[in-house]
Amino acid sequence: WYHILSPLKQKLKQLSLGRTTVCAVDESCNLWFRQGITPSYPQGSSWEHISTNVRKVSVGPLDQIWIIADKVQGSHSLSCGTVCHRTGVNPLEPKGHSWDYGIGGGWDHVTVRGNSLEPPRNSLDESGNRSEKLYRQESGRDDRKNSNERMTAVTGKEQDKH
Repeated sequence: WYHILSPLKQKLKQLSLGRTTVCAVDESCNLWFRQGITPSYPQGSSWEHISTNVRKVSVGPLDQIWIIADKVQGSHSLSCGTVCHRTGVNPLEPKGHSWDYGIGGGWDHVTVRGNSLEPPRNSLDESGNRSEKLYRQESGRDDRKNSNERMTAVTGKEQDKH
């Protein structure tokens, strides 16, 4: 286990992890992104502030970042409990670059989950032929999709019913 200090000695109230992404929300509703995570340095190097007014964060299996926010920087709306998705997330820019403001106000929780198949690293088998798995995927004969992401958001009202 590695002991990692909170950003600016803030007390964290939520943490969410993807494949190589770690995001946290502190008690002051700031969203933080953990920089410098690599296979040889899994604890990362530092926290970077991404946004304010964030209630919840969920990082998906392919490092997708979704939040529930009350006034996110750059938002056109001042509604509370807006579901937002981080755009521009990729291996070269893992924290992304801006927010896509998707679903209006009133949300309390968001969870990103899904399954994904990695694209084949080598489309040829040992004998130099296309692999059967790749053939099924390319020909549409494989029932599975390359990426199947599902986002679930729950309002406080729905949560009370459970």
